[in-house]
Amino acid sequence: MSYLKIHSLILLLSFIGFSTLAPSASAQIFGNKSSGSDVQKSVDALTAAMMDLQRQFEQVKAEKAQLRGELESLQKQSEDLVNTQKLYFKDVDTRLAKVEPQKVEIEGVTGELIPGEKLAYDTALKSFQEGQFDKAETQFAAFIQKYPTSPYLPVAMYWLGNAKYALKDYSGATVQFEKLIAQFPNHQRVPGAMLMMANCQLESGNKLVANLLLTNIVTKYPSSPAASEAKVLLGITPPATIATAVEKPLVEVTDGCPAPDTSIAIFKPTAPTKAGDFVYVVSKNKQVLCVKDSTGKIDRKVLDEAVLPAATATSFYGKPPFLVLSNGLEQLDLFFQGQKIPVQSQGSKTIQLDQAALP
Repeated sequence: MSYLKIHSLILLLSFIGFSTLAPSASAQIFGNKSSGSDVQKSVDALTAAMMDLQRQFEQVKAEKAQLRGELESLQKQSEDLVNTQKLYFKDVDTRLAKVEPQKVEIEGVTGELIPGEKLAYDTALKSFQEGQFDKAETQFAAFIQKYPTSPYLPVAMYWLGNAKYALKDYSGATVQFEKLIAQFPNHQRVPGAMLMMANCQLESGNKLVANLLLTNIVTKYPSSPAASEAKVLLGITPPATIATAVEKPLVEVTDGCPAPDTSIAIFKPTAPTKAGDFVYVVSKNKQVLCVKDSTGKIDRKVLDEAVLPAATATSFYGKPPFLVLSNGLEQLDLFFQGQKIPVQSQGSKTIQLDQAALP
């Protein structure tokens, strides 16, 4: 309310208090010049003026309340606008992330990852992990050709070499590992690539070359997991196995599965590099293989290249420890937690695989 209105109201109230005196007193004050009816008229006029001021006061209060409501509405609209902008820019960032390269570091290699690149790598790796080596070889080769500057490149080269090894393309695998070492000489996969090259030479019957590679691994990378396995292959360190005589087989003879040995070797990796939830097997000839996990599940497979070219290599998945029953362990290349399991003794057919903790 304005100062003038407040001042007028004060004067009015003062006058009303004065005018409510007894008529005789009022007449005396005004020197008997005003009649009682004149005084009443003045009172009525002042009362009307007071009511008008009251109405104006209520109107000002209503206008103030309306302004307060409008202000709150504007504040709410402002908050909604800010939230809408945040959601919009977040959506823009998400969309840009799908089309713009992202800078990442993969095993020490820094580079830009373009859309679709990681999916292509993951798809190829999944094929390898599922034992689809033909498919994995094709997918990794396509990845390397399509993404030659990818931070995944050295890892993709490593797995391409492993896929070729699983397909018994030892020459092609060696070439792939050599490319990896030449292009990325300081990469952490180099010792593993050298170890796989040594395995390729062993499979090809070049034991002298293989021993040179294994010795080089031990000399150059003494603390690497590959060096630990190289020492086993060189005979420097005995394999981490314990031959345990058992009075009773760990599994009952199952129809269609090879009978277990009465004395069963136990293998526990010395330098694990992979999870212990699967066993990878490459058979050198046709045979029946059974793998039992700790839950009692028995997986039986016939490894026969005559039936399917890739059927001599497969993976068995389950919960460790695993018990492998074969026609002869020397007829297999058996891998567990990233390590090739050495043959325990000629004629042994059964081995138990215990999981080791990853470093």
